[in-house]
Amino acid sequence: MASNIKPDLSFDCPACIAKDPEVEHLKPLDTKDLSVTVQSSGKTLSFEEATKTYLQDHYSDLSCNTYRVPAAFYYYKSGNLDLKTNDEVSEGEVAKRFQREAVEKVVQRFYSWGCKHGEGILVLSEYDMRNYLKGVKAGSKKRKTINGEHDVMVIKLNTVVTFVQVKSTGVKSDKITSKETTMHSQTQTAFKQVAKDEKAFREMNADLDFISTVPVVCFVALPNMTRDHLSEIGMCNDHKGQVLTSEDLESPTEFNKRVGKCFKAEESLGLENYKELCGRYIGLASHVRIRTLPDAIEKTSAKVGKILLTPEQREMISVDNRRQVIFGNYGTGKSLILAKMAEKIVTSGEELQGIVFVVSCTSINLDRAFEAESSEQSRFGFLLSSPSHLVSHLPNLFSKKMSPFIKIMSIADLVIYCFPDTDPYSERFSPALMAKLTRGVLSKHPNAHIMWDEVPFVLTPDWTLLKDLCKQYPRTFVWVSASLVTYIGRDASDFKKSVEHELKPNFNVTLLNRCMRMTRKGFQLHQALKSHYWNPTLCPFARGNAVDGSDPQWYPLQKCSCGNTDLLRCTCFESQFTNTLERIWGLLLNIDPSHVSFIIGERKDNINRFLKDSVIKACQTLHIPVDALPTSDDDNHSTQETSEDVAPGSTCRIMDSVSCRGCESPVVIIVIEDDLRIDFRDRYGYARRDHLQMMISRALDKIFIITLPQQDIDTLVEDYPPNCEPNCADLLSQNLIVKCKFY
Repeated sequence: MASNIKPDLSFDCPACIAKDPEVEHLKPLDTKDLSVTVQSSGKTLSFEEATKTYLQDHYSDLSCNTYRVPAAFYYYKSGNLDLKTNDEVSEGEVAKRFQREAVEKVVQRFYSWGCKHGEGILVLSEYDMRNYLKGVKAGSKKRKTINGEHDVMVIKLNTVVTFVQVKSTGVKSDKITSKETTMHSQTQTAFKQVAKDEKAFREMNADLDFISTVPVVCFVALPNMTRDHLSEIGMCNDHKGQVLTSEDLESPTEFNKRVGKCFKAEESLGLENYKELCGRYIGLASHVRIRTLPDAIEKTSAKVGKILLTPEQREMISVDNRRQVIFGNYGTGKSLILAKMAEKIVTSGEELQGIVFVVSCTSINLDRAFEAESSEQSRFGFLLSSPSHLVSHLPNLFSKKMSPFIKIMSIADLVIYCFPDTDPYSERFSPALMAKLTRGVLSKHPNAHIMWDEVPFVLTPDWTLLKDLCKQYPRTFVWVSASLVTYIGRDASDFKKSVEHELKPNFNVTLLNRCMRMTRKGFQLHQALKSHYWNPTLCPFARGNAVDGSDPQWYPLQKCSCGNTDLLRCTCFESQFTNTLERIWGLLLNIDPSHVSFIIGERKDNINRFLKDSVIKACQTLHIPVDALPTSDDDNHSTQETSEDVAPGSTCRIMDSVSCRGCESPVVIIVIEDDLRIDFRDRYGYARRDHLQMMISRALDKIFIITLPQQDIDTLVEDYPPNCEPNCADLLSQNLIVKCKFY
């Protein structure tokens, strides 16, 4: 739609008056006998090894896949400043972040476009031209370079090379004397810089015969300006088509109109030329940070997974409350606080010393979606035989080697420990069971303390039983971390006040709301998936760091081609799933398998078992090491027998929506039967997609979601009940998830 604002005649078009930049002439490089010194190891390679061979080993499907380099976005190259939010850093740092966010918005749009269309595309961002072929040894003389930075450079196999200069102008204009003058000046500078991008590109690659004829398209991106703003600063109609405004970057449709047509040119670089060019920019001959997705995952998960306590958490541990209830959402540090408190108790003086039991309450049936009509037949609240992966995860939260005086076990293990003749899977979880088991522990170890982790919380049971327990054992530490996912939406009352009314003054009740253990992208996707019935005033949930992380990716499988409507009898599913996993695993080349977890998201036992078997078969076919431990749908077994074997070693883990509670993994591959329709309700009024949020929260960085069968986005939107939001189109348009084309 054309702007109805007339151009400001007091301004000349910023593109028309942008000066033609001068670029230093470089002598064409003779690569025949060149060698390359690898920055990280100091090893010397031939130029071909450092470019073509490296590319072949690490980007084997470059011709039909889209890559971004750096493989993830970070505010800072090193340090932990990006663990702090904008409220915790200076205004100057916020301004720097704002510009980098503007660049990232452009990168994400190009990256999403390439993934959706299954194109061979390389998206480079913030590429310092001085680092191009910096590892090359060119005799005794220092090789000349060109100063400057490509904000965004897009190399596309079948068409053109695209450059984008990005300016975050247009924000905080209340602090600027003349908003229009600043916007005009910044835009003029951007047009000059993007012209330099093209000239520098041709000079830097002048030894390549095809470079002089490569089609180049240049854009200026102004993510915080609208098309109307272009008229305000006097932009002529001829140059408006070269500007990407907020409308173009916020809508996939508008972006495709503006940029997609440039990508449809009939000319092609040719596969060999494309690989050679990409190899020069991202191979070992150039200095590049975070070349591959595994590099990004390692860096991101190391940051997000840091064992850091917030001031509020440190205060809780220092106060030494004997009784504490901790409420909190995913990633707010509930388990971390219990681990640190247990560590403090066993290292304190003799007055406090005693065995500390840390009890995982994750293996409990909390699914009402398939609850029987008869309450007598219902298994809701019963302990499950599913292994508690949280048992193996908790030792990672201790700063030192775990003390022998700390005992970590599942609640089913504790039942067996206290009452060996009792079948743990006949027990239904309740505060009464907690009190019974606590007394059982204290009868064996009078000086013991107990930490209950991931306790499912509902208001209905009588929580005053814990209050009575503490009166009986005043010296015992009884700490409880309560998972709110079982409560929010079930009741409209203020749960915190209700609990305080029942448990005070014996228990201190604290609500944690700062999520430290999810990336920003994971957190944003989690929040978007969060159902509209979740009352944010009852449980505020805030992002706790500024680590952006890798882009979540969605792989929807195709509809069945064998014509069988029964998934369990489908003959084409196995090959489709294996092909998709092969594509995903290709992106994770050389990653430590123990950093990858599969989560089966279907709650029906027969589908759960089928999907688990499909994952195992696909992994075997692709030679992916996987630890196929029992999940909640398998035959009963004692978790006491397997909890020590849950440690993944050098294999991937397979979990379900029960056994993954409380765990973390750098990479999570979620497999669910349905598409991404959000929060339609079952016959009990409960959302069917709330468990997807939980599975997403288990990722310290990379999230892959495989859904089946594939649904057309328009059909999905039409199928939504009126009260369901957001929809798949919203997730894609907001760049919250990248949809990948299936092959």
